Amino acid sequence: MNVPPEDSAVVAGRKPVLAALASTDVNIECVYLRRDMKNSIAAEIRQTCGEQGVPVKFVPQEKLDRLAGGTLHQGVVAVTTAIEVLDLESMLADIAPSWDDTLRLKPLLLIPDRISDPHNLGAIVRSAAAFGCSGIVLPERNSAPLGSTTIKASAGAALSMRFARVGNVGQAIRQLKERGYWVAGLVGTGSVSLDEADWDRPIVLVVGSEADGISKGVESECDLLVSIPISPSVESLNASVAAGVALHAAARARILAGRGESD
Repeated sequence: MNVPPEDSAVVAGRKPVLAALASTDVNIECVYLRRDMKNSIAAEIRQTCGEQGVPVKFVPQEKLDRLAGGTLHQGVVAVTTAIEVLDLESMLADIAPSWDDTLRLKPLLLIPDRISDPHNLGAIVRSAAAFGCSGIVLPERNSAPLGSTTIKASAGAALSMRFARVGNVGQAIRQLKERGYWVAGLVGTGSVSLDEADWDRPIVLVVGSEADGISKGVESECDLLVSIPISPSVESLNASVAAGVALHAAARARILAGRGESD
């Protein structure tokens, strides 16, 4: 069963709008362009909208400012249907319906724990999409909304990513384990180095905020705690940077394993 969609249905910015137009998963109701915008980007958006039958309206700057709700829009705003957010069981069934499917497909999932800044969440979503993540599990509390700021920070990747929201992350992790997933928490004190972890299996990566990290209750539910080796002169990495590094390592290890290679 689906849970109610996120309240925002706005994509702001030139590249995010073009990404939304290119995605088959996004239903765009209308694109708004600044009235005096006549550059090549505007021409490309108008042509694409014409090919897809999407209405285009030329409006004053003030109208775009209201639609974007404070997000930098660069003279371009698209109104879409809201991002669909599933319950966890529905998302997992869509990714790998059975235990055997999970073991065969080895999905990579992500849980951003306590990521409340939409710019950070958007950057994390962008990395997740780039490195083959099949779905993202978000907490209902202490998590940034999937609004226009997050969509823009993800460069539109949020519009084609699977999302589920859960009330209790620890309980969700136990549910994931029952479906055949291993859960890796990314923490600075993790006993397993990023390069030593076994990523070639159904895996869930949990990433915490830069300030607070993963909550202790969530950390205790993880099967392994993974750390990123960094220079001692640097205390920690930004949450979105850490997530990108870890997701890249996981994707690379899985590709190498698929080729039968090793480092």
